[in-house]
Amino acid sequence: MEHVYKEKTLQLAAIGWLSEHKGYAELAGDVEATGDRMDSIGLLEGVVIAVEVKPAVYGGMTRFRDDRSGSLEAKIAATIGGLIRGVQDRQLEIIRKHWLPSEPPEIAILAGHYTDSGLAELKAMLEERGTGWCFNSRIWRWDGLQVETLFRFDRARVPGDWQQVSVPAMVGMQRRRPAPSMDEFRQIAEQAGYGDTFEAFLHHAREGNYRVSRLISCVNIRGPAKSGLVISVFLDGIYGDKGINAGVDAARIERAKGEDMP
Repeated sequence: MEHVYKEKTLQLAAIGWLSEHKGYAELAGDVEATGDRMDSIGLLEGVVIAVEVKPAVYGGMTRFRDDRSGSLEAKIAATIGGLIRGVQDRQLEIIRKHWLPSEPPEIAILAGHYTDSGLAELKAMLEERGTGWCFNSRIWRWDGLQVETLFRFDRARVPGDWQQVSVPAMVGMQRRRPAPSMDEFRQIAEQAGYGDTFEAFLHHAREGNYRVSRLISCVNIRGPAKSGLVISVFLDGIYGDKGINAGVDAARIERAKGEDMP
């Protein structure tokens, strides 16, 4: 979840600066990451603008792909498409209240860093989709002190009938690979020289009748039901300098005292 905290810290600082120095009046914000379409909705120079915030924009995260969720293109499609189609949504209702259909909607992408490829892909997408979906846009960068405008697209046309603007629904699904089998986990540990250590965890789990479950990068060992104890044995960094990394919630250790933990 570290990326979420970086995003929200950046958002608070940048939106605060825009409010103080540019007169941005925020109407709605999603600082707590509750699942709203965009991260901030506000008025800037009398124009309602929807802002999407990212800690950084890299190549490959802009364009929609059906095997991946959360692309910037899909975020914009959901907002512009929902606005045009009359979708009932808290943020969209706020935009409709301030948006004049005689003007194009406005989108902003705000990030703390852009790679060269990320910025190039984002510019190309905003120009292409802004022309086809009839919205203006800008790219902002927060440098820690102020918001800098890196790009502005303001040539979107106003259609005679907004219902004739076709914005596809872009819903991507992340395809998750299955967790390794227990034999595969054993093989990983053995090849890295930690076979005995991994077997010791499993042995103590069996001795205490603890439940063992497999995830993509770790094995979870669950203790007595009323303790809620879970020991996570991670093997994803085993080939580096981490070795086997076992983690447990300290509060759960306190609750499990006297429960014969392994």
